[in-house]
Amino acid sequence: MTIFDLRIDLTSSICNQNIQSFSPIDLIEIICREYFSCLDKPIGKTDSKIERDKEIKQIISKYYGIDCRAYSKEEIALLMDKTKERVRQQLIKFNKFFYSIIKDENHDYKIINEVSDIITNFQNEVSQFRILSQNNLKEALLNKFGIDKDNIKKEFLSVLFDILEIRERAPIAHHLKNNSFIFTDKKADIELFFKICYLVYIFIEKSKIASELEDIIIYVKRSNQKFPNDLIEIACNQIEEIEQVSNVDKIKYQLKFENLSGAKDMAYRFLSYKGEFIKLAEIIKEINHILHKSKSKKRATKTLANQLVTDDKFVAQGKSGYWGLTEWAGNNESMFDSISNTLLHFNKPLNKNEIFNHIIKDRPKVPIKSLDTILYDKTRYSKISNNCFILNAWRDIYKTKVI
Repeated sequence: MTIFDLRIDLTSSICNQNIQSFSPIDLIEIICREYFSCLDKPIGKTDSKIERDKEIKQIISKYYGIDCRAYSKEEIALLMDKTKERVRQQLIKFNKFFYSIIKDENHDYKIINEVSDIITNFQNEVSQFRILSQNNLKEALLNKFGIDKDNIKKEFLSVLFDILEIRERAPIAHHLKNNSFIFTDKKADIELFFKICYLVYIFIEKSKIASELEDIIIYVKRSNQKFPNDLIEIACNQIEEIEQVSNVDKIKYQLKFENLSGAKDMAYRFLSYKGEFIKLAEIIKEINHILHKSKSKKRATKTLANQLVTDDKFVAQGKSGYWGLTEWAGNNESMFDSISNTLLHFNKPLNKNEIFNHIIKDRPKVPIKSLDTILYDKTRYSKISNNCFILNAWRDIYKTKVI
């Protein structure tokens, strides 16, 4: 006895084509539009059925923005004179209906097996990511499925996500306002993850320079020891403002340069990586170059000098215009101190080359012109015969040789 499958095939329009050439999102659009076509047909339907089909099509179209702008559930309820609950229930019904077709469990509609396999494969692949930022979702779609998120119909991506119960949520914390996360793990505790994201951001923002994952985990778990380590690591990798930094065999995390809170923090990051005293004008120039490359509208100005003066994390090399970090033990002395300490170290008159060569051994980047200017400061040093220099405190000893 032959059994005929009388169900409507929502993929009949592509059955003779290369199915593998279609992306999951293309296939969702094809199925949706074929289903809409079925809803529009009045043949064999009662008047009440025609009205119900019209209603469900309008709700789906307006909610996802298919061939129109997208509306919220509340807006749809107002536009269609329905309750918000009615709209919500119809959307749930549609998603369950669509999923039953993919799983070949629907009594009225079907799709060909190849289409079902492609959509199911998509579900299996994205579920491995668990939680993704929008940018990382974009990369995953492109790398795994060849889908360019910038050139797809986002309304059908939303349909696909809802059918597969992939949730998109945005945290309300001010620090995370530019983030939106895709939860492919149905069991993921969204609120818990957002709390972890907030703590991760606060720690990394405060650190200013790159931090190891272990230090981030310790900080976050001091707030709540039950926070899972794997979610803390996911937060580090998915928060848009945070980037990975490779350091030998360690992966570290830091705020992206353009997301640092101000020019002072940017100067700290820049000097920390350079590891040497740099002229203020050069610091400002380099900060603005990095900001320009990242397409940030932020800019550093000459007022940065006032900020550095009042912050004990920074130290100036006398009046040379060069700035460094106070934490550089042994390197944070002023150029006046460098010259004076050199003379004290040898405890005798030294010529210019002897002084400079000793200083440059420890501080190869020190500006020679600035040292030369400082050495002729008569309030601190005196020149004696043989082109040598002494501390002014030694003048009585070498008074016959002072020039």
